[in-house]
Amino acid sequence: MESVITDFNEKGFSILQGVLEPETLAAAKSECEALVEALARQRKNDLVQTRHTEPQGKLKI
Repeated sequence: MESVITDFNEKGFSILQGVLEPETLAAAKSECEALVEALARQRKNDLVQTRHTEPQGKLKI
């Protein structure tokens, strides 16, 4: 247990084996992947909308 605490203090995380059931990990992984995909789609949509937006006013230098 001491190495877990040391890892956490030095690296900011610790890896613990066997804490969660494989089904729980699979569900969490699936949710994370869905979130990443949704964020990527949103970013792509934001970029497309930005390209199609007319500039507002004149550029001041």
